[in-house]
Amino acid sequence: MNDTPFADAALRYAESGLTVLPLCPPDHAGCSTSHRGRCTKPGKVPLVNWSRIREVGASQDAIGRWARRWRDLEPLPGACGQLALFAGDRR
Repeated sequence: MNDTPFADAALRYAESGLTVLPLCPPDHAGCSTSHRGRCTKPGKVPLVNWSRIREVGASQDAIGRWARRWRDLEPLPGACGQLALFAGDRR
């Protein structure tokens, strides 16, 4: 697993029973052209299939892949119910 703030926090949240969901960054940095073309709410749209994650949760392998692919994801303050959200921050 990558040693990133996202990976560490996401694994802790997932282990405590929260659903982990990565969101696109507000500037779409690191996002695919496909995502950029269909995203109407930058910073608020899941980078992965939300319906699938809602059903089965995020595995450690999935969290590791996300951490490698989107290295700048950070936890958003205040999880939403049983959901831990992570967004890109390109300061």
